[in-house]
Amino acid sequence: MRKIFTILFIAFSFVSFAQTYNGNLVLTSQAQVDTFRYKKISGNLTIKGLSINNIDSLYKLDTISNGWITIDSTNLTNLYGLRNIKTNTSQNTLTVTNNPILNNVSSLNVYVFSVNRISIINNATLNNIDSLFYINNIVWLNIY
Repeated sequence: MRKIFTILFIAFSFVSFAQTYNGNLVLTSQAQVDTFRYKKISGNLTIKGLSINNIDSLYKLDTISNGWITIDSTNLTNLYGLRNIKTNTSQNTLTVTNNPILNNVSSLNVYVFSVNRISIINNATLNNIDSLFYINNIVWLNIY
C-alpha cells in the first residue's frame, strides 16, 4: 500500500508542477490565468477575454519559443505578469489589440525579450510604449 501511495504521489507531483506546455495555449478566463503553472511554452500564448483583468500569476512564465503572444480584448491595465519572459527565438510575434483600459506595456523585460513583429492596435488608453523601442531584433512595428 505504501508503495502505491508513493507512486501516486510522484505521478501527481509531476503533473501538478509541469514546467513546459507544448502546443498553443489559450487563456480565456481569469480562473485559467490564476491557475497557470507553466514556466515555458513551446507554441503560442493567447490571452483573450474581457473577464481577464490581471495576469500577475503568469510571472513564472519565462520562455515562449516558436510562437507568438496575443493579448486581445481584455480588461488589463498593464502586462506586468509577462515581466520574466525571455524569448529564445526571433520568430516570435507580440500582438496587443482591443484592450480598452491597458495604459502601459513597460513591464516587458526589454533587455532579453526578442520578437520579430510587434503589433499594438486599438488600445484607447495606452499612454506608455517607451520600452518597446529597446526590444532586440524588431523587424516590424505597427502601432495605431
